[in-house]
Amino acid sequence: MVFLFVLFVNSVTASCYNASADPIPLCSCEDLNLTRVDDTADYQLQNNIDCSNTSVISHSLNYGGAGWLAVGSNADRFPGTLDGDGYNISNLWINRSSTDYQGLFGVLTTGSEVKNLGLVNFTINGSIRTGGLAGANWGGTINNSFSTGYIEGNYFIGGLVGHNNGGKVEYSYATGNVVSTNSRVGGLAGEIYQGYIKNSYAIGNVTGSSTTGGLVGISTSATISTSYALGNVTSSGSSIG
Repeated sequence: MVFLFVLFVNSVTASCYNASADPIPLCSCEDLNLTRVDDTADYQLQNNIDCSNTSVISHSLNYGGAGWLAVGSNADRFPGTLDGDGYNISNLWINRSSTDYQGLFGVLTTGSEVKNLGLVNFTINGSIRTGGLAGANWGGTINNSFSTGYIEGNYFIGGLVGHNNGGKVEYSYATGNVVSTNSRVGGLAGEIYQGYIKNSYAIGNVTGSSTTGGLVGISTSATISTSYALGNVTSSGSSIG
């Protein structure tokens, strides 16, 4: 008689963070959290990262148990780079409905770049300027990246980025549903002012009160090219597309 024993192990990826390396390697959600220590550095994922323990990290760092705290704020914008190297960050959770600039990153700024990164199966609830990869992209670049999850907020709400002001979004997409109680809501970006979006798309349902679009809620002095949206758009107000 042959007995087969199966050992179930709760897999936890060990840290590989090395501040002296360039780029600095990231292997766990705890490593990802350390990007806020030196926001001018270059970082690179070494494997898929599961952030199911986001609420635990939040408690341990006195973030109030409201989940992930966005890297970079309006007062301290993120100027560094994150190269996903084709890997994903999954199960990120944010519940900060009264806090602005919510997402994996709060605010990207001139010189910053997020590339080759997937953000999957996330739930983000923020206030003004909320998106999957970034609440706001003010002069930075998002390239070859995507987000798939659920976004909810007030206004300037987008599946990938909430407010793209002078930033670049290219070869990227979002597939999650986006819900807002207010305006400037889009499947990819809530608003794009200057800057551009190209070779990108959004597939997800979008709900807002006005200036609501499948791809972008509102665009001013900006360029959108070779891009499309396929989701349903629902709104109780005007300027719907």
